[in-house]
Amino acid sequence: AEPGEEERRDLEAEREAQRSAAAEERRGLEAERAAQRAAVDEDLRRLEEERLAFEQERRKRRDSAEREKAAAIAARVALERQQIQLDVVREEREAAAARAVRQEREQLEAERRILEAERESRRDAAEREEAAAVAARVG
Repeated sequence: AEPGEEERRDLEAEREAQRSAAAEERRGLEAERAAQRAAVDEDLRRLEEERLAFEQERRKRRDSAEREKAAAIAARVALERQQIQLDVVREEREAAAARAVRQEREQLEAERRILEAERESRRDAAEREEAAAVAARVG
């Protein structure tokens, strides 16, 4: 063996060992990065699931709020409609009562006129009888 041959083999062996160590370190770093990427991917997947769940919950709340609002509007409309119907019924009753009072007044007025006419007729008859009696006495 030549004098430099052994040194060269030692250097080559050392370089091979360094290359091997560097390759091992690279594999370790790549495995670590792959694990980190997997953890990041898992975190991203979990965050996306949470975001979707949050969006779904927000939509449910919004839909629920819209349904409650629609129900409140429908209830208010129903109450207003009922109030209008009550007002119409009350107005119809008041008008009917006013008509009944007016008819009763007119009837009473007609009866009063009839009684007045009868009274006047009796008075006229009494005056005629009295005039006839006076004429008979004078006569």
